[in-house]
Amino acid sequence: MQRQWLRNIMIKVCESWGYEPLETPTLEPLELFAGEIGEDEKLFFKFKDQGGRDVALRYDQTVPTCRVIGQYAGQLIYPFRRYQIQSAFRAEKPQKGRYREFTQFDIDIFGVLSPVADAEVIAVTLDIYRKLGFKTAIALINNRDLMKDIPYPAISAIDKLKKIGEEGVFQEMIKKGIDAEKAKYYLSYVQNIKPDDTVKMIFDYLESAGFTKEWYKFEPTLARSLSYSQGPIWEIIIPEYGDSSVGGGERYDALIERVSGQKVAGTGIGIGFDR
Repeated sequence: MQRQWLRNIMIKVCESWGYEPLETPTLEPLELFAGEIGEDEKLFFKFKDQGGRDVALRYDQTVPTCRVIGQYAGQLIYPFRRYQIQSAFRAEKPQKGRYREFTQFDIDIFGVLSPVADAEVIAVTLDIYRKLGFKTAIALINNRDLMKDIPYPAISAIDKLKKIGEEGVFQEMIKKGIDAEKAKYYLSYVQNIKPDDTVKMIFDYLESAGFTKEWYKFEPTLARSLSYSQGPIWEIIIPEYGDSSVGGGERYDALIERVSGQKVAGTGIGIGFDR
């Protein structure tokens, strides 16, 4: 009953903002996900089917949806807004908040290059938490474009800063073959990033949408370790329940083109329904 209550509220909020439901297959060709996730590809549930084809259970909902968008790109009316509630599968070590099969709730906008789309997705997400009764949900926001000169191995290490601390991040970069001086520089550089016009535009949108500054803030060390992340990136936390993210999003304009060959802008968030 509680899960159905939660699902109904999330759907009601999304549809009030003009989002429509979409579903994708549980099983996809392995090549669809390969090279798009980053270091966590080790968590793929993959195998050969009866026809000898390499397949994988749905790791996330963004990549399969990009395949669908590319397939029907010429038939859609943009901006195309969708929400999706289905299971995702990861070869995790089961623990609190992490399961091998879990429900994910995604919200995405396709066909809009402006940061206004990113801001809208963040606003819809905050609206969901507000409607659920949370008073302290916070959107931590950054822009991956501000890290364009930082190599991905360093970004994926910096993304773990809250979990393993500065020394842990430094040592992880060293293990990845990054020179010690460069590792120190990369961490210091990211820690001192300042909001750019894109981030300020998102803040202005959120303010105009009725969210006070308690609902969002700039987080320079937020990096998002997915390899397809680009542009605005964000995570949602509920401070009274700790620093663990309950949802994370990013822009991924280049992903649809890589997956399908179609140039369609995309941005969205995946919310940990079980969390």
